Amino acid sequence: MGDSVEDSAVNDFLQILEEHRKNCEKQGKYVEAEIAKNRLDELKVHEENRRKEAMRSRQIAERLGVEEAHMLEFQQFNLVWDRKMEEYERNVDELVASMRDRHQGELLEFQQKLLEKQIKPKFSKELLNLRKIEEHLARQKEYAANTPHKMKLKSDALEAWEMEKWRNSKQQEMFQREIKFKQRQRQELEALQKRIQSGREEQKKQRQLDLERLLQRYQNVKAELQQQQNLERIRIEKFSLTTTQRVSMKKYFLAFNGVVVGIPLATGGYFVHNLRNDERFREHFHDKYPELVDAIHEYIPVFPEAAPRDDIGESDAAIFKQPVHAKV
Repeated sequence: MGDSVEDSAVNDFLQILEEHRKNCEKQGKYVEAEIAKNRLDELKVHEENRRKEAMRSRQIAERLGVEEAHMLEFQQFNLVWDRKMEEYERNVDELVASMRDRHQGELLEFQQKLLEKQIKPKFSKELLNLRKIEEHLARQKEYAANTPHKMKLKSDALEAWEMEKWRNSKQQEMFQREIKFKQRQRQELEALQKRIQSGREEQKKQRQLDLERLLQRYQNVKAELQQQQNLERIRIEKFSLTTTQRVSMKKYFLAFNGVVVGIPLATGGYFVHNLRNDERFREHFHDKYPELVDAIHEYIPVFPEAAPRDDIGESDAAIFKQPVHAKV
């Protein structure tokens, strides 16, 4: 809003000053007209520089705005993903802890069932025969020779040995079954941990993909802004020829009258040529001095090649043949 008001005020002042210059010119006040003209040129240069500086400041602010927006988006991106991964790890810990607790309970239940399923041992025929003999001797009441007692000791010893053998066998069997049960639990836990790791890697991969998209989006926005700003600068340089540039263009020619033009030399003075009589120089003039062509368009209403003037004679052209110094 402030820039538009300032632009309007400057334009109004330039218009007033231009009207003043025209009035001075009409009234024959050429000194005042020259002063007004010089003031107009200065103001135009100042205004053009101000506009360019404003453009540069605005473009810098735009680039900084893009950078700041990207940094905020990047920080938000990391914040969201850090929270997401922390939540994933919390869920992982809960899943693993829950499975371990379940496994512990299942193992205790399994061990209890193994103990409850134990059946009485099946004794050997030899032990059964010894017990029968012991009973038979006891019924005959043959205690004096200690025959029943000896038979009992023998039977007890054999039974104790067979019981110990049975217990060892059952204990080994329970141990093997428990090992297999724990192995199944371990495999289940490992499968869970494998799925967890796979999910963790998938999260990292997705985060990297999202980051690459974010960075690519930033690069696209940055490149688009840079392109727009470059086009804006080129447009200003190409289509907004400043007063300073117009004044400096005068240094390319001393005078122009019909088809005669003077180009300044590095050693001083001017190289004067009649464009009407030298087609090759005319082409060279076009190719090598495009700024001069623009300046002639700007300051001379008739382009040199548009209409050769017959009223320009050798005496007129001769005034350009002497090296002189520019007074512009």
